[in-house]
Amino acid sequence: MKSGLLKLYGPPLLALVGIIFVARAVILTNVPQAPPPPSIKPAESPYKEFIAGAGIVEARSENIAVAPYFSGIISEVAVKVGDNVKKDDLLFALDNRAQIAIVEEQKASVGAAEANLANARARWQFISNVQDKRALSQEEFIQRKSDLLAAEAGLQKAQAALKHAETNLQLSQVRAPISGVVLQSRARVGEFATAQAGQNPLMIIGDTSVYHLRVEVDENDAWKIIGGAKAIAFVRGNPEISVPLEFVRIEKLVIPKRNLTGDTGERVDVRVLQVIFSFDPHALPIYIGQLMDVFIENKQNLSDNK
Repeated sequence: MKSGLLKLYGPPLLALVGIIFVARAVILTNVPQAPPPPSIKPAESPYKEFIAGAGIVEARSENIAVAPYFSGIISEVAVKVGDNVKKDDLLFALDNRAQIAIVEEQKASVGAAEANLANARARWQFISNVQDKRALSQEEFIQRKSDLLAAEAGLQKAQAALKHAETNLQLSQVRAPISGVVLQSRARVGEFATAQAGQNPLMIIGDTSVYHLRVEVDENDAWKIIGGAKAIAFVRGNPEISVPLEFVRIEKLVIPKRNLTGDTGERVDVRVLQVIFSFDPHALPIYIGQLMDVFIENKQNLSDNK
């Protein structure tokens, strides 16, 4: 009797239990989960009305990408990252044996041109000292004068070629265009250096006595920016570290957005106005190329609210 009831009611009961279990699982999984708290508290603006933007740290001179005047093999690297350099200090040098040979060749050309000029002058002096001009034809006078002018021009050309060769020899040594700090160096002895800096320059230097912060403001907020506005920047990863900013200038060209904040809702198809601020980098763990969160006081809105 019991076995008959089990066969009769067992499958429906198992199905009912399964339905209840699935329904409970669906209900539990559909309960909205609270988002986890952020691992780092985001920076907060100290201003009542403000404009927010992302800023990238750069040298006061901007970051100068150094490249050689012509391509060649690097034979010497005179500096390393972090070195302080003065203007015209040697950074790195290219193999200059070919330039030395050209200089020697041009020196020989100058010597030959000087000898040719001396000969042309002597011949012109001789014909000029002839007392009886009827002894020589007018055509010969003209020819000697032309030879002298040609010899003078030949010497000038040879001297110019020598100067050009000597300049190329000097340019085989790449020197610092300004006084500053070596921020990055990819120059290695034996590597082939191209004459174009491109995306990966051999060396980057800059004046780091004062840091500049290039802040990108959405073009929709560009009209709110006022020269001289107060601003503050916070270090990403530690909002407890902040630095007041001093207004420098506003770039007069609105450009496509380049610096991304990493926000999932961030738009990249926007244009931005770049505003330059400065700050003292001493005693702060801030480096060139670092992104910072910037808040600019919106004086326009403050005046409107009065």
